[in-house]
Parts: sequence; C-alpha cells; structure tokens
Amino acid sequence: MEALDRAGLIYGLVEPGGGSDPAAPAIVLQGTGTDVERLTALARVAAPARALVVPEPLRFLYLSRAHVGRRWFVRSIDGETEPASFGDALYAVEQLTTGAREQWGAPLLIGHGQGGELALALAAIVPELLAGVVALDAALPVVPGWERPACDAGGLPVLVLPGFQEEAAVARTRAELAAIGARVTVVPPRAEAAALGSVLDEAIAGWWAGEGPDGAAALPLSA
Repeated sequence: MEALDRAGLIYGLVEPGGGSDPAAPAIVLQGTGTDVERLTALARVAAPARALVVPEPLRFLYLSRAHVGRRWFVRSIDGETEPASFGDALYAVEQLTTGAREQWGAPLLIGHGQGGELALALAAIVPELLAGVVALDAALPVVPGWERPACDAGGLPVLVLPGFQEEAAVARTRAELAAIGARVTVVPPRAEAAALGSVLDEAIAGWWAGEGPDGAAALPLSA
C-alpha cells in the first residue's frame, strides 16, 4: 500500500467480492454528513469487480465546540468555497488517485456532496488519471482565484446526479466538462441523489456498464 500512503490520507480498502484479485479501484469520496456505508454500497453496485478505497475527509467539522463530523474543505455561510482548504483537499485526493492508478490502474471516482465536487474538479484538471466520475448532489465548484489548466478529457465518462444543485450550476458543469471532451450525462435533479436512495443503484450500474471500461463497450451519450 506504499503507493497510496503518499497522499497523507487515512483510508480503508475493501477488496472486490468473490475473493478475486483487486481490479483498478473505485475511490469513494464522502461529503459532509454522507452515509458512508450507503455510498460505499452504491460504488459496489456500480463497479463490483473493483476494490474500494474509502478515504476520510481532511478536516473536522465543529458546531460551537462539539465535533459533529468531517469535511474536505471550508465553505462560508454564503456558500463561497475557501480556496486554500479546497486546494489542500484537491491535492490530497489527486495524490491518492495517482497512487491508486500506479498500483492498480485508472480508478472510478464516486463522490457525494463535497466529495462529488472534488471528483468533478479532478475530471476537469487531470482526466487522464481517471476511468470515470459519478458525482452525486454536486456540481463543478467555483473557487475564487482558481484557474484550471487546459486539458483534454478524451471522452472521460462523467455522470452527474445533481440533487438539489441549482440549474445554472448544473448547466455550467455540463458545458465546462463537455468543452474539454468529457462525455457528460446529467440525470434530472431528484431528492434521491442527495439522500443516496436505492433508486440510484440501477441508474448508476446501468450507466457504468455501458460507459465505463467494466462494461461491454463505451456507447455515445445523449446530451
């Protein structure tokens, strides 16, 4: 596991079912308040042949002096993403992703909330590291002062289930990722994307079976 340790993240590793050798993993990126067991189960449904890497978010979340959870980066009351903490989180997840790729092959990223935002950001800056992205209740983040380098996504499959994200943010996410060559599917907003409802199992598994390297073929996506 030395290749992954350079990320500096605490993570768990779940081997694929059936005792088979680990395939390229799915990296499971939780958000603030995510039901991690449910998100991990979704990743297993989507990619049953893959090992699952489940990192802990970088930062503790406090309410007054009480520890109430974890988060990847800081967001203000008015919704603005704090650049320094976002950069720290993005770097850590990129390092984890790079280590996973070197050890096993290109990973699928499946993220919820802040985890989904990080997954989409990685799709926008280092798509060559990835096999695909599933972003739940997330849109491509706007970070003050952040300018993404030019890149070619090369047909990277991206599934966005925006949940309660604003329509303008979803449209911007689709347009910006499509502009660099990603193949983007957006499922209409629904509460299940935020709550990780069981209705998502079939939708995500079907998309990945058709679009990802675990499927029979990568098929063109409708806009």
